[in-house]
Amino acid sequence: GKWLLATSWSGKVYLLDKEDSQPKFQEIDAHKENAIGGDWSADSTRFLTSSWDGTAKVWEVTRRQLLATAGNGRAQVRAAAISANGKWMVVPADLGSVWVWDVDKNQQIARFSVGNKNIRAAEFLSDHQVILLTTDHQLYQASFDPNHPEPAFSLQAGGWTNLRVCPDGEAV
Repeated sequence: GKWLLATSWSGKVYLLDKEDSQPKFQEIDAHKENAIGGDWSADSTRFLTSSWDGTAKVWEVTRRQLLATAGNGRAQVRAAAISANGKWMVVPADLGSVWVWDVDKNQQIARFSVGNKNIRAAEFLSDHQVILLTTDHQLYQASFDPNHPEPAFSLQAGGWTNLRVCPDGEAV
């Protein structure tokens, strides 16, 4: 990709245009506390940051404009993700609660729970309306419809800690 995103303990995030003839980091004062996560839309026009300040934010790359903020300001947001099309973000809100956020409208469109479990990782699949979540010992697949979310199924397995979807969104 063209861009590099770096997060920092200061709450700032840094963007680097790798194709610039004189590349330098561009600083964004993104969060009040440690910025600990980042993600990209497939076309690299939007990026997501997450923080210990209890928020996840989606930004437009070229103007560095904040498009949406989700979170409750209480629980650290470690496992947020943006959909490939850049339209939605998934944000673990509290222990076991998950919000799906419409970026363009800057509002919650779905909410579901995986029980009283710590969510370790979240990712969208290629069709944009299927989310994978990992907890300490389970992998969940949740399908959502902005009008009626419902978890599809849960697979039991031990020791899940992280999750990444292949860039084409097909292979897991």
